[in-house]
Amino acid sequence: MGEMSSVEEERVEQDLRRLPTRRGDYYVPSYQLWADRDEIPRSAEVLSPDDRVVILGSCIAWQAHRYLRLRGYRPFHSPGGYTYNSQSVRTELSRVLEGTPWPLPIAQELPDGSGFTHPFRKNLLASSRSELVVADDHITKEFREALIGADVILCVIGTTIEVWRSEHGGVAINEIPHPELYRMGGWRMELGDLDEIRDDVREIRRLLTHHTTGAQVYAVCPIPLHATWSDDSIITRNGRGKALLRAALDLELSDPDVYLPLWDWMQGQTRRWTPTRPDGRHLDWVGTDRIMHFAERYLAEGEVPPLSITHRARSALRDTAFRLKLPVY
Repeated sequence: MGEMSSVEEERVEQDLRRLPTRRGDYYVPSYQLWADRDEIPRSAEVLSPDDRVVILGSCIAWQAHRYLRLRGYRPFHSPGGYTYNSQSVRTELSRVLEGTPWPLPIAQELPDGSGFTHPFRKNLLASSRSELVVADDHITKEFREALIGADVILCVIGTTIEVWRSEHGGVAINEIPHPELYRMGGWRMELGDLDEIRDDVREIRRLLTHHTTGAQVYAVCPIPLHATWSDDSIITRNGRGKALLRAALDLELSDPDVYLPLWDWMQGQTRRWTPTRPDGRHLDWVGTDRIMHFAERYLAEGEVPPLSITHRARSALRDTAFRLKLPVY
């Protein structure tokens, strides 16, 4: 087949740019139809096979970790637990990368005498103060090594913008305090502010840029807010929070940072199929595969293979087992 003439090339280019509508035809530099919303116009080209990927942020981390491991990457997320708001991500990175002391004593004794809890690392509970401190130091070291050695750092900056602050110093903690501590009082909840979130994002970028070499990828958590302590509806608070997080990233990120539209993808699922479990919040495993395959194609260098039949079948079986309340291995 011979090469196209310049006239034919121009006609093909015009056809590609032609957007027919009921009002007539438009010729535009680029466009994407709603029906093609799962398509990736161009990849960020920051993710390669076998890359070390650190996921920090909210509760999609463990599901993303499983997906990436099955797809041949080397993922890591902190054993200390999730960070649900931008203030907590900033506090965690400041501690891990610059050795900044925690803004509150980390060993908070529970009033019922059952042990000690960590205000910033939700998975840390210990029977003694010394045991908690040792575990905290170990996690800090492990997390620092993972960040410094990462090829890609995926920073999910928030499930929520609502924060609980201690009335002793006004420190924002990761989530609502342990029930025993909460009942003692001394806490207040704040609804979040765009300028504060932008300041957090700015400092997060500085910390990662100064101390790590991995490609920085930022996202708003696709998981909807579970509850609000405000007088507004959960829908209103969730919409406001996600919008402010999205706006903060849009205003603060610049080249070569990458915005990964996980929350935007979630909002694009308008058909009968849903990526979540019946609670409408947590992603099921088939949903995780869909959103993470979108993320993989969005970030990857080169062609991304489809999910194997074994991978897809395993996810579907896990979802079935969950619905039937069977053990999942």
